[in-house]
Amino acid sequence: LSDIEHVVIAANNEVLEAVLHLAIEYHFSIALIPLDSQKLVRSIYDLPAETDALIDIALRQNAAEIDLIEWNEKTFLLKATVGTIPLLGKIDQKSGIMTFFHNLKEGVSEFFNINLQQFEITTENGKKVKTAASGAFIFQQNRRSFLSRTLQSDHSMRDGQIMLVLISPYSVIEYLKFLFSMMRFSDKKRRLPGAVGYIKSESITIKASSAKKAVLTNDRTLPLPATFKILKNAVRINAGDRFWDENPKKKSEKESIKIDNLPDEKEMGKYLNKRIPFFSYASEERFKELFMSLRDDAATNIHYVMLMLLSTLLASIGLLANSSAVVIGAMLIAPLMAPIVSFSMGMLRADEKMLKSSLLKIFTGVLLALIASASIALILPVMGTTNEMQARINPNLLDMLIAVFSGVAAAYTKSFKEVAQGLAGVAIAVALVPPLSVAGISLGHGDLYAFSGAFLLFVTNLIGISIAATLTFQILGFSSVVKSKKSMILVAALMIAISFPLFYSYQKILRNYEFRTQLKQNRYLVNDKYIIIKKATVFEQENRTIVDIAIVLHESLTREDLELFKQKLENQFQDKLFIRVSEEYIL
Repeated sequence: LSDIEHVVIAANNEVLEAVLHLAIEYHFSIALIPLDSQKLVRSIYDLPAETDALIDIALRQNAAEIDLIEWNEKTFLLKATVGTIPLLGKIDQKSGIMTFFHNLKEGVSEFFNINLQQFEITTENGKKVKTAASGAFIFQQNRRSFLSRTLQSDHSMRDGQIMLVLISPYSVIEYLKFLFSMMRFSDKKRRLPGAVGYIKSESITIKASSAKKAVLTNDRTLPLPATFKILKNAVRINAGDRFWDENPKKKSEKESIKIDNLPDEKEMGKYLNKRIPFFSYASEERFKELFMSLRDDAATNIHYVMLMLLSTLLASIGLLANSSAVVIGAMLIAPLMAPIVSFSMGMLRADEKMLKSSLLKIFTGVLLALIASASIALILPVMGTTNEMQARINPNLLDMLIAVFSGVAAAYTKSFKEVAQGLAGVAIAVALVPPLSVAGISLGHGDLYAFSGAFLLFVTNLIGISIAATLTFQILGFSSVVKSKKSMILVAALMIAISFPLFYSYQKILRNYEFRTQLKQNRYLVNDKYIIIKKATVFEQENRTIVDIAIVLHESLTREDLELFKQKLENQFQDKLFIRVSEEYIL
């Protein structure tokens, strides 16, 4: 071998590594002819697929030096993997449709069972790093690697350093973000993904608490702990022109440790040997600040009582005066949203004190609102049911959807200071005090039908906001699970229970719309008299279906004609109707 100057080789990764070791010992250059299964080798070294072009590069006399990684006096090609890195751990394995689906199946299975283990890393300069991660890659940098695209450093296989990349997702969602970041193919420097840290050094010793071995690209394994060293200018190779452009010769840089995104020694206890949650945990600082704020929101005080009374009185007068502006003003100062959001966090965290105080505050607010609005109704003369009141008597499934999205918005805006001003918009979007005011006014008037409808709307809003806010806080990482399961089950059962009348009401709205549409399209013949419906309005009031219609006709209708016309409408609507008619004659 001492007389050999250049070797052209086509072989599997294990044989390639053996030849690389010989090339280091006997100082001959090599050229790689990748097999069909070695797509990553072809990509990294910029080797063409066409045979003639490949042979042309292999026989050039311009081989240049690159670095290699050594362990236990052996070199290895591409990378080594320690621990579990779902969907990426076998990214460089052999191709083939069956192999692909097998690796995909294994990757998906691992994906929902990610555990973090303790890693201890020692660098060439003696720096020790302890952290928690699901897995790690040891490899040389190259711009074609998926992993290299996620890192904040210049990449070269000629810079005299090894790269250790640690993957430490706090949640399944965080890991999905990491995978998504690898799909972006820009070479520009950008922010390091939240689940990733890396160490660059001439030598890295790695030890893991659970993993007992590292897996090489060709499925060989090596025991841990293990020390990986860089062999500078180890071997001369032939490669494509682009490879040399992407891997310029560099002087050895200082060690680089970027692990700000990884758990430190104090935080490791939260994550070690536990399956990571689906959603991320919120930081201690953000959680503490929000929790203290919600505790304050759950406490009943004089300010809450005053604002509750004032907002109810304003809403009641606005409803009776049929003034939208006054009702909106009452929504803005109504303080009921705060204890409902606190109740949601209490359910999530099973905080008994917060649950009790927020429920007491909600109950106090409801009682004050009913008493204040009923008093207004008794003091002021009866003015009838206004349009503003009518709009809050017949809740349906759409109101539940409004409450759910408002609950999401309320929890989100409460969690982040920078969007806290959005709470005013949430207060307007979901009416809490106005339906309570309608319920109180109806009690004062003795109208139980209107009371039941308005109070059902309030309960719908209360339950929709509570469930949505609880789940939103969970998604934002304030708890991995809903801990107060009894409370959540009770609220969910109430939600299911009220869904039936809401669905029935929604069905009525659809039916009324269809009926109104049909009325406008039809012409009715009654005792040889044509009746054309110009306008029709259908609504529910006091448990009656009321139809207001404007009709156009050529001659007047007798009582008998009107009875027959009513009978035709009831047969079409299949319900008992209360009909009010206004007539318009064409002469």
